[in-house]
Amino acid sequence: HSPPQLTEFRGTQNVRLPDRRRRHLLGAGLHSPPQLTGFGGTQDVRFTGIAVFWVPTSTHRRSSPISVAPRTVWGRWPGFATFAAVGAGGPLQVLVVCTANVCRSPMAEGLLRTRAEAAGLDLVVASAGTRKGPLPVDPVAVKALGEFGVDISAHQPRRVTRDLVATDGAGLILTMTRAHLRDIAVMGPGVFQRTYTLREAVRRLEVTPNGGDLPAMIAAAGEGRKPSDLMRDDPGDDIDDPYNNGYAAVLKAATEIDQLVQRLVGRLRG
Repeated sequence: HSPPQLTEFRGTQNVRLPDRRRRHLLGAGLHSPPQLTGFGGTQDVRFTGIAVFWVPTSTHRRSSPISVAPRTVWGRWPGFATFAAVGAGGPLQVLVVCTANVCRSPMAEGLLRTRAEAAGLDLVVASAGTRKGPLPVDPVAVKALGEFGVDISAHQPRRVTRDLVATDGAGLILTMTRAHLRDIAVMGPGVFQRTYTLREAVRRLEVTPNGGDLPAMIAAAGEGRKPSDLMRDDPGDDIDDPYNNGYAAVLKAATEIDQLVQRLVGRLRG
């Protein structure tokens, strides 16, 4: 049977799939052969060890939602798919989310990236906001992070989308509040399972036994967790928004975030 056409591009594989013979074409060139179930005009596919980053179709329409769970992905599409390895030696993709992506989440992104690099932890960290306004990164946040030796002056705010959740948040999504978590959790099947407030992620991971790789550890941390548990706001789970409240408030938030980030990095490093 014809092999798939594979193109390496920044760590992803673009695989052109004809409408027929998917069973024979899909597995070639990937880290683990997929296990396929079902058959029809679109194929139900279960992948182990890879994540679907984005899935446009041959007719330029979006496919149905993709569920990306640690080490397992479910999806439905006809035509064209893009994959990237996770959990098999690749970096963990982490997305940090706040409201406007001008203060808390850029600080958390910069701090997490810096602490992870210093610890030798293989993370790719990005951030976004649940709302997008005409605001640049907060200069007060830039100044506050300078006290930690972290430069976020080049940060460009952006709004979180389903595509970002599936790509930059493929491994772990960290929010500043429960309200942000609820906004993100509805962006596709399986998103809730890898989305936590930063405080909740630290709290759960610190009591989770080492599970080998990071995706398995994150999955274990969420055992028994239900969306209904997070329907109510809990100030103890939130990091307050210090934007426009002066330098002292921003520095206090940065200090809280840094303490949580250091605990998170220490736990993920094992």
